[in-house]
Amino acid sequence: MPRSILSLALLSIAPVGLIGCVGGGDETVVILQNNAPEEGCVISASVSDSYIGNGRIEVASPSGYLLTPVAKNDATGETEDTNRIAFVDGIQVDLEFPADEALEAEYEGSPLTRFEIGYSAIINPGATTSFIAEVVPAELLEELEDDVDGDSSVLVRVHTRLVGELGGSGFESSSFSYDVEVCEGCLVSVYSSCAVVPAEVNSGGECNPFQDYALDCCINSVGDTICPAVTE
Repeated sequence: MPRSILSLALLSIAPVGLIGCVGGGDETVVILQNNAPEEGCVISASVSDSYIGNGRIEVASPSGYLLTPVAKNDATGETEDTNRIAFVDGIQVDLEFPADEALEAEYEGSPLTRFEIGYSAIINPGATTSFIAEVVPAELLEELEDDVDGDSSVLVRVHTRLVGELGGSGFESSSFSYDVEVCEGCLVSVYSSCAVVPAEVNSGGECNPFQDYALDCCINSVGDTICPAVTE
């Protein structure tokens, strides 16, 4: 079961015309779940490992939301049979704002909410492979800053599909839908001084500290915010 790490993932992005769930498309290749990254941003390809059902990200995150899904090729056959191997060459992403009609209208057709990420991977017949991709771009987070504060957040619904070649023709996987809450202060806590940081702190997500998990930061002696927090 091949697994991914961050350095393998973020490739070219080009425009294309809830709790994670699957629907539609070619049922041979299916995105099953969004696995929780392990230490060092290693993404297991096992469906029995921990997964994240919906995401959160701080609007001030310097990088976008990283989806870390596991996909399965339900084709049957020997691993050596290349006609049954799914050759992935891209991840299609389509974003919507189900709770905000104004944002939905504003970003309709925008390259920030509808794009394809170039990605090279294989999924052997009957096997699973993990992926990692920035599905809510950092540029979109920056544009949403005025819509998010401590009292209000923005819900982004992410729809993703894998595309590539299987059995000598193109394939498009079933769509995987996943909700991401863009928030301010819902994950990050800041100590007023790095001199008062406790021995154990929350270090945030493994691939992006500003998503999914609590993150403790602190202000150092020259006024810089340090994340995760370290004793000065």
